[in-house]
Amino acid sequence: MKVAIVLSLLAAAAQATIGSSQVLRSLEDTSSVNESFAEPTLLESSDEPEDSIAASSTATEAPSGPTEAAIDPSGPTEATMDSPGLAEAAYPWHKPRVCKNVVDDVTYKGHDIEKTYRHNHKDCCDDCLKTHGCVAYVWTRTNHVGTCHLKSKVGKPCYLHGAKAAEVKKKPVGKCVKKFNTDFFGNDIGELRGDAKDCCRYCMVTKRCVGYSHFHGVCYLKSEVPKYGEYKKGVTSGYLIR
Repeated sequence: MKVAIVLSLLAAAAQATIGSSQVLRSLEDTSSVNESFAEPTLLESSDEPEDSIAASSTATEAPSGPTEAAIDPSGPTEATMDSPGLAEAAYPWHKPRVCKNVVDDVTYKGHDIEKTYRHNHKDCCDDCLKTHGCVAYVWTRTNHVGTCHLKSKVGKPCYLHGAKAAEVKKKPVGKCVKKFNTDFFGNDIGELRGDAKDCCRYCMVTKRCVGYSHFHGVCYLKSEVPKYGEYKKGVTSGYLIR
């Protein structure tokens, strides 16, 4: 009887030992599984420095389009597309050959109608052409400033040291037919500053001129003119009828 009780106690102890070992193995398996799941979490942590991460984040957020510095805000202005200076620079400057017989050290007495101040005596010719009734000029220099004495008549010639005198041969014959908002393109033989009303007179006293186009204070003299011309707002053109 005692032997049977001892045997049953030993069997129970053995079963308990087996169960404990199974529990331990189960716990070990569970721990290994947890470790395998925990490893990816540890691997996802970044080893990069914080400033490197910040730089990559900034690069990602930077806009892909052109920046303000790359965009040129200055477009073509009205001054570059539509200015008298641009028109004058595009062509050489010519004066009509009407004041070429200049006499040195001579003045014409009396008949002054106006004075202008020019450093070069050749500019007196333009002033006389633009002045109604002017037929001659005398240029004198005083204190390094030149003066154009515009004359309504050629008076008695007298000696005057340093002076320059000339008659302005401007006896136009004919008239001009005007066309508004019309440009006679090309065939330019010269240009002069002046109003649209001056262009006809310039053309009449300029060799080979048969017409003109006036734009932004400049008369563009033409050796040929088309039958109709091209539409251009603000341009006044004309042709001579002799």
